Amino acid sequence: MSLLPSILIGVAAKVGAPVIKGILERRVGKAGADLADAVIGAIARRADADPKSLESLPPKQIEEAVKQAEAEAADIITQFTEQQRMAHDLQMAEMEKGPLWTWAWRPAGMWLVLSLFCYGLVVVPLIRLFRPGMEPFALDTLMQFGGVYMSLYLGGHTAKYAFDKWRKR
Repeated sequence: MSLLPSILIGVAAKVGAPVIKGILERRVGKAGADLADAVIGAIARRADADPKSLESLPPKQIEEAVKQAEAEAADIITQFTEQQRMAHDLQMAEMEKGPLWTWAWRPAGMWLVLSLFCYGLVVVPLIRLFRPGMEPFALDTLMQFGGVYMSLYLGGHTAKYAFDKWRKR
């Protein structure tokens, strides 16, 4: 698969497909690689072949597939750009979280549970090495607290969904 983009770049230059050639030449980063993969997939569809088997096709068949895919390249770029815009919009919506109290309890709880586990499993045993009379940490209580927190964090929407269904019956 590593030689395929190079082969297709040469074919695109030969048959006069500048859009496909440009996309395949700029396949840097995840976005560029995704777009290049979409173009290679379109060429493979036009050639009625799997993208991995494109290298083994006759050159004339690859050239014809690249010519046909060149017309489709503008649509691929448009769809890809729309996908990127939607991902950006989703990211921006996630950044606008609203009031602090509506979302901050989750990361604060995670840090609290993590710090209590670190204290109970690392700090207390180290201190007990030097002060053997120190009371052991109540790990059973910590496990219960962690379980309650995780059930709220992970099961809140599930419980809300179940109660809504039960209420509608």
